[in-house]
Amino acid sequence: MALVDKLVDIGKLIQKSDNIELYQKLLAVQTDALELIGKLHEKTEEIHRLKKKLEKVNHVADVRSRCSKVYSCYYEFDTEDPIEGPYCATCLDNGRITHIVLMGADRVKCPECDIQFSDPKAVYYVKNGNLEGEYKRQKIKLSEKQKRIRTEY
Repeated sequence: MALVDKLVDIGKLIQKSDNIELYQKLLAVQTDALELIGKLHEKTEEIHRLKKKLEKVNHVADVRSRCSKVYSCYYEFDTEDPIEGPYCATCLDNGRITHIVLMGADRVKCPECDIQFSDPKAVYYVKNGNLEGEYKRQKIKLSEKQKRIRTEY
């Protein structure tokens, strides 16, 4: 706003000199400056909004890069056991991180996209917070990105 303040000071000096034409031109410059400041403010808000959107996209991509699809859901793997999940595969593939929730005794549901399905492994994980028993003995094939992690359930 220092620019506008300087223009106001110049306007006062011009007013004292009784040069009406110069004063009108200065008012036009002040109007243009205020419009530019308004546009700058809009662009600053847009940049802030886009930065937040980019952070979210990067976060989803980061989570997605650490996940492997097991049956109908994604799980984030540490070295041997899933450490986070199950995530809705549809949502994660579309840029949203959504944990599935239990929907009855043998079904799970995504609260975001309302997809319901039966996945015994996901039901077990949602109920118990880990995979044990029969699931510990099943071998899961991981994606190419996750080849360094060999996981046995």
